[in-house]
Amino acid sequence: IDLSKVKSIGAYAFSGDVLNVYKGQDLADTSGNEVVDADGNYVYKYYSPKFTEIDLSNATKIGADAFGFCMDLTKVTLSSLLTVIPEGAFRSCEKLEEINLGSVVKIDGYAFHKTALTALELTSAESIGDFAFLECSALTSVGFSDKINSLGEGAFAYCPTLATVTGMKFIDRLGDYSFAYTDVKEADLTEAKYIGTHAFMKEKADRTEFKLVL
Repeated sequence: IDLSKVKSIGAYAFSGDVLNVYKGQDLADTSGNEVVDADGNYVYKYYSPKFTEIDLSNATKIGADAFGFCMDLTKVTLSSLLTVIPEGAFRSCEKLEEINLGSVVKIDGYAFHKTALTALELTSAESIGDFAFLECSALTSVGFSDKINSLGEGAFAYCPTLATVTGMKFIDRLGDYSFAYTDVKEADLTEAKYIGTHAFMKEKADRTEFKLVL
């Protein structure tokens, strides 16, 4: 979708939605109970726009959850003037693989939760919000510059293939569970003033040696 002339986009402007499936909606009976799968997990239906690419090359502001649950979205082009990614802006865009974040200073909570991003160069980022990149299962590397200051709770938690983080030594504050259940095996935290609870928590079965520099 070509939004290259748009300067500002409001909250939930193109957001999809997720709904529980209830008996009677998709099944013959009308008991009203939520549908569960064979493992006992609730079943959901997603409703979202079908576009695959978005051009935001002139946008200076987007609202919270502006593109959340856009399930077919794969690529986003941002303006260098857009410096804040608000809460949930691209949450659950499960096919999103490409977005230029080099000019972004602040990324709020859940902004990229459950996306398909593989590598991040956050060269202008100063703060990453709570659960901003939670459950990004394809993410393998993250790069920070000396501008980075703080990571919120669970910022990169449950990113199982995340193994490489550069610039970590510049972080002042690591929130609770910030890199929990990742594949990160070493951390230089020489400038850290606060390291949250279970910041690098691993599975019980993971006996890999962890190297920490303070």
